[in-house]
Amino acid sequence: MASIQNKKIGFVEEVVAGTIPATPKFQTVALNKAEATFTAENESIDGNNTTKGRGVAGGKSVGLSSNASVALDLNYGFMESPLIKSAMWNDWDEKIRSTITADATSTSIIVDDETGFAIGDIVACKGSKAVITGVSANQIDVDVALASALVGYELVLVGVNVTGVDIDGSKIVSTGSFNFTNLDIVVGQYIKVAGFTTAENNAWVRVLSVSSTEMIVDVTPTGWTDEVVAGAIEFYIGDTIIDGSIKKSLTAHVDYTDLSSGGYRYMRGLIADTLDITAESKGHIACTAEFLGLETLNQTTPVAGQTDVASYEANFMDASNNIGRFVIDGQDLSDDNIVTAYGINIANNVSQLWGIGSKYPQIVDSGNFVLTGNLTVLLNDIEQFEKAANNQDLSICITNTIDSQSVLFNIPRLNFTGIDESTSDNTIVADQPFSAKESQELGYTLMVQKFEAFA
Repeated sequence: MASIQNKKIGFVEEVVAGTIPATPKFQTVALNKAEATFTAENESIDGNNTTKGRGVAGGKSVGLSSNASVALDLNYGFMESPLIKSAMWNDWDEKIRSTITADATSTSIIVDDETGFAIGDIVACKGSKAVITGVSANQIDVDVALASALVGYELVLVGVNVTGVDIDGSKIVSTGSFNFTNLDIVVGQYIKVAGFTTAENNAWVRVLSVSSTEMIVDVTPTGWTDEVVAGAIEFYIGDTIIDGSIKKSLTAHVDYTDLSSGGYRYMRGLIADTLDITAESKGHIACTAEFLGLETLNQTTPVAGQTDVASYEANFMDASNNIGRFVIDGQDLSDDNIVTAYGINIANNVSQLWGIGSKYPQIVDSGNFVLTGNLTVLLNDIEQFEKAANNQDLSICITNTIDSQSVLFNIPRLNFTGIDESTSDNTIVADQPFSAKESQELGYTLMVQKFEAFA
């Protein structure tokens, strides 16, 4: 008898849409297994012919719809799975990384490939970070040991440690030899700054433009001020993904490990139809995703050459302890800006198409990328109604942090599509649905960022 506890679920990105890769490496994903479903939903028709009396010809199965749904608590490991790429229809723009092969917690780390790393770079693994002091063949020397690093995980470039950098208004200025274009920043992305004497200057800020000698930033916190620095400053950059138009199909693998005869299900050609991220005060930050695919295979032996990659170990995030920064149109959460719940909803409008001669769909494709959501806030200003009535453009950035790692959701342009008033414990609550649209200036509707570590 199969049990939930012993069900193992993994995904692999397909090279050819709808085809299980040769010798696939399935990335195991930590999920809420009780709410993870993988089905081949049956569609049937009844015969119209009769012979005598009221007897009918019976029915037949004519269609099998390959569907999957997953649910989980938001964690950094989810960003390391192929699921987010399928939802965003794009690849991550990832910084340099290399697999750790030995001496993970030494100050001389052995890696698969040292190419691209340089002295002064900040590298990280599982929330531990250090500055590179030397690079040689298959070896990275660092100033402090990475306490959380593990062999088999990747050593990731997360930023740089530089001198000769000051703050002048909305500009971060290089007063020495450092060239900001070397950071390879995508305009509109957020970075984390550390090392300034003024605490408020060590913040998550958005980059509007980059030249060799300066970065112009906005969404700066209250207290951001000019500062001339004598020592070193750290810039944490992270990886980015934006909504795109590159189909990212997956094969899902479900292994019922306690079936004595072996039990393996493969669902090929899966594409994320929806991805919802929701949070309530004192609650989980929950992720749910729905997928539509081509075909479900049920067999007693695994696919030839299959290997299973262990899930990325990470703690789950919640809405009380793990909100690093939450900014609505430049305003941070405060006594005057209290959010009690939020939701971000991606819809790819995926459809399945059948042709004559096949029970399974022969095409799975997507429509437009639609991003909607909801903010539930305490009513504080009558302008909240005006912003909804006037379709005023706003922006939202939600930074989730845990164990010195971060996942950031950046929506640069949206407007409220309504506002409903209710009460909670004698307090007026405004429920504000929103609709996002592509920022013509930045070129995307949603940017997601992940930081292997930050300070």
